[in-house]
Amino acid sequence: MKNKRGQVTLFIIIGIIIVVSALLIFMFKPKITSTIKFNSENPSAYIDTCIEDKITETLSQIYLNGGNLEPNSFVMYDSEKINYLCYTNEYNQPCVNQQPLLKSHIENELYSVIKFTLDDCFDELANNYEKKGYATNLRKGNLDIKIQTENILFNLTNYEIIVTKQDTNTYNSFDISIKSNLYTILSIVNNIIEEEIKIGDINTMFYMNLFRNFNLEKNQINGGTTIYVLTDKKTGDKFQFASRSHVLSPN
Repeated sequence: MKNKRGQVTLFIIIGIIIVVSALLIFMFKPKITSTIKFNSENPSAYIDTCIEDKITETLSQIYLNGGNLEPNSFVMYDSEKINYLCYTNEYNQPCVNQQPLLKSHIENELYSVIKFTLDDCFDELANNYEKKGYATNLRKGNLDIKIQTENILFNLTNYEIIVTKQDTNTYNSFDISIKSNLYTILSIVNNIIEEEIKIGDINTMFYMNLFRNFNLEKNQINGGTTIYVLTDKKTGDKFQFASRSHVLSPN
């Protein structure tokens, strides 16, 4: 009888702990999601911090999917949708480049996500000023994204916030630049696609000797598709894509 009472007491204690934990998570979640430090004299730093995670998350998805946020021509590999960057459904034929302007395409993919998040960040910025007693006048402008040799530049034009308390200050310099190896990755990927079109195969060791900071894997799967996985040894960034080219006829 004592054992049963002890078990009931134990279950009650566990239940109380679960309820209290849920309440604490609910109470502190708003504080956790708003931990970006706000400095009224440096709104640019706020925007940088606000957008940083979304840029990283979006780039990671583009890398793993092979250049697309949502691949529409893909093969499943390790439970992931891998985008075909070069493809033919015929035998003994070269593949066709599916994204001949891959760099521009990825810039557009980034824009489709980052622009909305950026505008939300500016709304949050204005709200932070207003909570501190400022009057604000916010103007949202345009975003231009450029993949450059060692970075990705997010060029903000015509974004401006005017804040007034005792004095009036105007802030309109918000360009964002993140260090990135994407330009080099795309150069390697484009070279691989050219080789796929010519002969349907590449020498992975040649590329790894030429680009010593990268590891290149080539995996053949059923149906004549090749999965290429290009990994930066220093950062761990992994770009993967699919190709189907010069597949020998089964007859």
